[in-house]
Amino acid sequence: KERTKLHNTIGGILELYEDNATLLYDAAMHFTYAKKYEKSRELFEKAGDLSKQQANFRFALKCYEGIKDPSPSVLLKKAWVLEMLSEYDKATEVINELFKNIEKNETNETYILGLTRLASIKEKQGKFSTVLKILKDIQNVRNPVLKAEILGRIAWAQFRMSDYMESLENARKALAIINRLNQTNSEVLIRKGLILNALANVNIRIGEIDKAYILFEEAIKIYRSLKDRDRLSKVLINVSTYLMSK
Repeated sequence: KERTKLHNTIGGILELYEDNATLLYDAAMHFTYAKKYEKSRELFEKAGDLSKQQANFRFALKCYEGIKDPSPSVLLKKAWVLEMLSEYDKATEVINELFKNIEKNETNETYILGLTRLASIKEKQGKFSTVLKILKDIQNVRNPVLKAEILGRIAWAQFRMSDYMESLENARKALAIINRLNQTNSEVLIRKGLILNALANVNIRIGEIDKAYILFEEAIKIYRSLKDRDRLSKVLINVSTYLMSK
């Protein structure tokens, strides 16, 4: 009892350090030993989210793995982190675990998010025909932010498969949806940057160089404002690759 009480006290002190993922993780461990499992789950997830924001993906994964019987939202986060670590097979396993525990239909947003994450994983593996197969049946989803992302990913897969005109059409549709939302939150802006990057690459292929650079510049501006180094680097690599090929 004294040991449990001590774990509880230490956990209560450490959880006050809300901007320190390591201390939040330690607090979660102490609450686990104190058998306060709901509190430990909350702090493991909070520590993971903070580490994820700081691009400390390995530690974020450790935090999410500390959660027993993770919720669908935690599984999605875990799959994303594994994708960022290039552990694609493990990420796919997590998505399959998610699918076992949720209703699989187009009205379930968690299911749509899972399919979108799976498509992103397959995209990283260069399996673009698989991406199209995953996304084609959910491109009419009601949520406009998700719809724009799905169309953007379809456009990118079509671009990589040299289907430039179809890619151009879907990228334009996606951008139009995002622009109609007229929102500046990070969720929308991240997706807008993805779409702009796809559209810029297509414009280069069809010879619209000036349009492409305007789109690249807008994507770069978005990711700089979000301090999103991973996505910013990908856009810059695309620009650099084209310039070096000239």
